[in-house]
Formats: sequence, structure tokens, C-alpha cells
Amino acid sequence: MIDYTYTSTYTAGCDYDALRVFRERPVDMQVARGFEMSTLQKGILSLAVFLATFSFLVITLQNIPAFDIRSVEVLGDSSSVPPTLSAETLVGDVFHSSLFSFTPERLEKELNGNPLVQFAQVDRTSSGVKVHLSLYTPTLLFEGVSPEGRPLYLARIGGVFHPVDQRDHHFYSSKVPSLTLTGALSMQEAVELAEQVAQVVLDPAAGKDSLLANMHLHIPRLRVTIDVKEETSTDRLHTALQLIRLGSERAQADESAWMITSHQRYELSQQSLVQKQRTVWR
Repeated sequence: MIDYTYTSTYTAGCDYDALRVFRERPVDMQVARGFEMSTLQKGILSLAVFLATFSFLVITLQNIPAFDIRSVEVLGDSSSVPPTLSAETLVGDVFHSSLFSFTPERLEKELNGNPLVQFAQVDRTSSGVKVHLSLYTPTLLFEGVSPEGRPLYLARIGGVFHPVDQRDHHFYSSKVPSLTLTGALSMQEAVELAEQVAQVVLDPAAGKDSLLANMHLHIPRLRVTIDVKEETSTDRLHTALQLIRLGSERAQADESAWMITSHQRYELSQQSLVQKQRTVWR
């Protein structure tokens, strides 16, 4: 039997094999074009390879001991730099840190947050760190104990009392007036008392009359310590300081006084000012 349908279709020129190849060829070309990378894609791939290589290089350099920070230089007079800001202390914070991971801005922010620092600039050098410091000098120090038994160390800087490290407090105590309180006070009470004494010592005209007790006031410039055991007014303290300053000026005018350096201790009450001790160094 003859299949007239197939015969007539083939006779009409419809070759299914040729038709299948004709239709599949555009599909193969489209798939091939899909794997071609555009210029943007090539750029992104190159950037990714560069970043990966750079990151690997930085990580490698950070772990090479030869590039570790081993020195910190603090510019200026080392005798005027307190212990917590000294090169020996700062090098402990950055020692063995890599020059490639060290961030000067972070150390600058930390230093500028210190109440003793007026301005700080940190530079990275080929072998370490260089620190430029401009410092404040406290005008009065306070040492006391909180009701919980914690030590309090305050420094009056720019007219405001700030907590300071014990080492810095002791460093400045040989240069600026310092107040030591034997009784326990809260932070607010300590600041109020210290401010009253500061007004008497630094600016008597601005002081307000109030009562002081259980304290020791040390003034290096006058080489004197005043013990206040009984309740005594700030006005009485002001008068005592005037008498001590007058005696100090007279002693300096005496040529023989230049041969002796003395430290005097007084006991002050509302009724009297008594010299209790005189320590002499030759």
C-alpha cells in the first residue's frame, strides 16, 4: 500500500531533516553568544582579582615581624610629659602592631580625649610612630576617698576638675598645689570642696566664705603644707596664705636663705596658725 500523504508532502518540497537543521542552527548560535563576556564583566572580574591579590599582600605584610612597630617618639620636653602619656607607656599600646595595620587617627582620637592633652598629632614613620603633644598644666590637684573606699584623683584643668590617673596626679604634685582630704566624700562633694580651695589659692577675690576641715594643702611654690584639722573658714585660709607668702618673700630677700631650701608645715585653725615642722635640705 502506498502512503500518499507522505509522498505528497515530500513531493511538495518539505524535507523534515533539512527543516530541523535550519531551525536548530540559530539556537546553537544564541547559546554560544551567551558565554561571551562583555567589557563590563571583564572589568569587574579584573577588579575582583586585583582586590583579592592586594588583600592577600596586606595580610602577608601585617604578619611579617620586620614591619612591627617597635618605637614611639614623643616630641617635646620629656620632663613635662606625665607618665600615662610618655613614650614608654604609648609603645606598650602599639608594640608589635604592624605599620600596615596601624591607624594614626585612632591613637589621635584616644590622646585628644585625655583631659591633660590640648592637642595631639600622630604620624607614622618608616620604623615607628611619632607623637606631637601639646599639654595642659593643672592648676590644682585633689586626692581623696569615696564613701565606697575608692581613691579619687582629680585635676583642675581649664577651670574644671577631671579624674586623672594616680601616676599623673603624683607627677604633677611636685609642681602645682595639691589638696589631700582625710575624710570620705562623693565625687560631687569632692569637686565642690576642691573648687572652694582653688578659689582661695588661685583667685582669692572670687572665693566665697565656707568651712573647711580634715584636709592637707600642699603648695610646692611656697614649699609649705597646711594641715586643717578643725573647721576653718576659707577666709581664714586666705589670710594664712597671705602671711606665708609674705614670710616667703622676706626669706628670699635674705641672702642667707639662698643657702638653705626648706619645707615648712603649718597647722591652721580658726584661731591660730602654728608652724609644726620645718624640714631642711642642704
